[in-house]
Amino acid sequence: MSVFDELFRKVLSNFSEWIEVYDFKSQWTIDDFPYQTGVDEKQTYPHCWRCVTVNHCWFKNEEDKKPKEMIYIGNLLKVLQKNRGLYHPNCHCEKLSIANPTQKEIELIIPDGKIGWMIKDKGHLIKIMGYSEEDFSEFAEIFLELCKQSYESGNYKMREHTK
Repeated sequence: MSVFDELFRKVLSNFSEWIEVYDFKSQWTIDDFPYQTGVDEKQTYPHCWRCVTVNHCWFKNEEDKKPKEMIYIGNLLKVLQKNRGLYHPNCHCEKLSIANPTQKEIELIIPDGKIGWMIKDKGHLIKIMGYSEEDFSEFAEIFLELCKQSYESGNYKMREHTK
């Protein structure tokens, strides 16, 4: 890839409506680890949890809808250093411009037992909405489709970025 191609890709990702965070040097993603423990950095070394948790993930390219990037302050020499990464020095992650995702393309990461917990914990609210216990699985399917619909329209906020 030429210098101009790389520059064009970076400019495009800064102005794109949606981005994918991609680490070309790591195969690890959040799907490789259990929800209870999160990313095991001993296993992913030299790749940190910040990068692994968002590798291959899509984000609306807006503040509060994507992980916070590293802010480099200091003298010009430090700012221009080659090891300046997206989330930390020496980070390999890159933002890639992508087409707006569709509901069919969106895959939700749902830990085992999470739907059951939601129904157990929020079952009374589901019943108030007119669903019976026999309808809970139908409710869960509708809920997941509405989540995808909101995500597709960019109607979400990133609460926190943790391992």
